[in-house]
Amino acid sequence: KNSAVDFVVMGEGELTFNSFGIGLSNNKIRIDNVTGRLSMSDKITARDLNFTYKGQNIKVNGTFSNLPDWLSGKAVIMTASASIASDRIVAESFLPEEDNKTNNPETSFSLPEDMILDLSFDFGNLKYKNFIAENVRGTMNYKPRMMNFKSVTLNSLDGVISGDGFFVQNVNRSFLAKGTF
Repeated sequence: KNSAVDFVVMGEGELTFNSFGIGLSNNKIRIDNVTGRLSMSDKITARDLNFTYKGQNIKVNGTFSNLPDWLSGKAVIMTASASIASDRIVAESFLPEEDNKTNNPETSFSLPEDMILDLSFDFGNLKYKNFIAENVRGTMNYKPRMMNFKSVTLNSLDGVISGDGFFVQNVNRSFLAKGTF
């Protein structure tokens, strides 16, 4: 059975979480141990919003536009200006599950077309497949199919790596990355 959820914010409000959890899409996305504050008006502002996602403790501070409509699947552009901190990030936990049976472009991964982000990040540990880094910090700007990284620093490969770069997805879903590190 299909159902739709409409979010309407009338006036202003504030939510304070002491301990909260929610499962979305039949618990494929599960967020637990939510604490912090959300202020709502025409935008949503997160203040010291802490939560656990797939065993990762994440803290968010920032402002989000169109977030409720975007979460409900409406055709809107969600924008955010925020800082994100975590003790550890396992990158694969945020990516769609791989379909190992086919290389069909119709099922390949596409970067989102419906968000614009300005983020600063600070991760104690970052893991992506066999790559591991510590003290990962920097800023990222995202617009449809393009990520720009600035002032990235991390400890990995027996040293300190720092630099800037970008990551672009072409219309044929191939990727191009370039940077100076």
